[in-house]
Amino acid sequence: MHSLDPSSSLVLAAAVDPRFKQLKFLSEDDVASVKEVLLMRMEEHHKEQAPSTEEPPKKQRKTALDVLLGPDTEASSDGTPKGELASYFAEPPSPRNELPLTWWKHNGFRFPCLTRVARSLHNIPATSTPSERVFSTAGLTVTKLRTCLKPKNVDSLVFLNKNLKHL
Repeated sequence: MHSLDPSSSLVLAAAVDPRFKQLKFLSEDDVASVKEVLLMRMEEHHKEQAPSTEEPPKKQRKTALDVLLGPDTEASSDGTPKGELASYFAEPPSPRNELPLTWWKHNGFRFPCLTRVARSLHNIPATSTPSERVFSTAGLTVTKLRTCLKPKNVDSLVFLNKNLKHL
């Protein structure tokens, strides 16, 4: 496991999987660098987000319960990517039988920037099989007798071949 690059998509996808976010397979230094890479990606998404025209929420005063019991876990995120990331890693991991996309669907509102990063990492296909099937279909479409087809027509024929069952 020492050959894993902390900034690789595989390791980052494991970090945003709520079941494996403890990253027990990495050293403490590697875990810190994974968190730095996630923070950089979150800040990129935070900058891309359109500025809100709403006025910022008013700061709530601490009640006696807040002083005695400490801050609420959901309110511990201060709205910044760094606070959001700290809140995410402070929570216990979810059960292994829970699907990560289901977890993000139910908890994504608490971690908006990290949710966008998780979506971008979890949308990577596991295999190249679908693209290879499309290339195979294109190869079967353009034969010796059909070499004069325009690229636009080849695209249309391959699209129709692959999506005929949905039409």
